[in-house]
Amino acid sequence: MRAAAAALLVSLPILGLAHRTIGRDASRDPALRLTPIYRTLAYLTLLITSLVMAGDLIAAIVCFLSGDLTVRFILKALVILLIAGGIYLWFSSDVGREESIAATTGTTTTGPATIPPPPPWRDWLHRIGAAVAIVSMLAALYAAGSPFRQRQFRLDARRVGDLRAIQQNVENSFEREGVMPVTLEALAENPATFLQNTTDPATRQPYRYERIDADTYTLTATFDLPSPPEQEQPTWNRDGFFKHGAGEQSFRLSAPKRPKP
Repeated sequence: MRAAAAALLVSLPILGLAHRTIGRDASRDPALRLTPIYRTLAYLTLLITSLVMAGDLIAAIVCFLSGDLTVRFILKALVILLIAGGIYLWFSSDVGREESIAATTGTTTTGPATIPPPPPWRDWLHRIGAAVAIVSMLAALYAAGSPFRQRQFRLDARRVGDLRAIQQNVENSFEREGVMPVTLEALAENPATFLQNTTDPATRQPYRYERIDADTYTLTATFDLPSPPEQEQPTWNRDGFFKHGAGEQSFRLSAPKRPKP
């Protein structure tokens, strides 16, 4: 969604400027619409949009016949059909106007030419398309959230990954040595249980590890935001790192008892 919003944010001003420039040049000299490159691109656009609409309808019919047609798929197919159909109507009207210009100029690109007025629906299509694009861009930016909040989510995800790595190495050490490690420093110094990250990625404060009893310990970290519901793990998951609140959070964990070979 953020990539789509960025694409709209960059492309809309460029397309608007190009549309204005082409329209201004064409109004000054309508015969410019008869140039080979313009006509070739127009017919190529009509071909591509026709293929897109045909493929969209074929996919919808195949899903209907196979019983996989859902509301979500119908909405996606409808959006593709509307976008491609709008582009097809726009360029097909351009091609029709070009043919009118060619008829008035004797199929040449020289001499006086008058451009016929565009159909009334073109102005409405232009306004509706621009409005939908702007609203879609703003909605995507709103749904994606602020960059500062996204950075906090990424930092919290790194903290979750660090805690899971610490948990795995603590349990590996317990399985090999039979006792819980005394400190994270002692765990990190052992080549067999090397820890890459033992400090918070933002504050650089070390994660807190505390041994409770023979096979129980706690890990403590400070999170910026509560965990998003879509990232929470089911209740049967043994660690609770994915489900956390904001601020300092402590997780009480127990090393699984595994028989030694």
